[in-house]
Amino acid sequence: MKRLFLFALCISTLLTACERPDCTNTMPDFDKYSPDDMQYRQTLHKQLTATKDLRYWIKEYKEQNGKSYLYTYVQGGNVCAIGVFDISNTQKLENLRQAKGQSYSGAEITDLQYDVVSDSNGYHYVLKDYGHILD
Repeated sequence: MKRLFLFALCISTLLTACERPDCTNTMPDFDKYSPDDMQYRQTLHKQLTATKDLRYWIKEYKEQNGKSYLYTYVQGGNVCAIGVFDISNTQKLENLRQAKGQSYSGAEITDLQYDVVSDSNGYHYVLKDYGHILD
């Protein structure tokens, strides 16, 4: 009986270890607009520059207008949003691009390094590097 309990406890721990924590959005713009909208990106940019210790989880991979994008859940402090990163020129993510993001959804991606590009359409993020993908 103890073995069965320990086995169930181990399986339960492994299954919940990979899940991202719950978060509650406190920014109306994140409910009102989509992550691709300029207003959403402007609000997100303000939050990203003001918040430390952000964490990211892979939401999905998309291709649009000849570019590859990684959509991530962004969490930390009061931030509970979705970030969109251009990964078209990030060699380190070649496997993710080839797999079209399949099997990466839900994985935490650590130590994101990105450039912020601002133009008439607002802020855009271009992923330069990352630490690890924790699945």
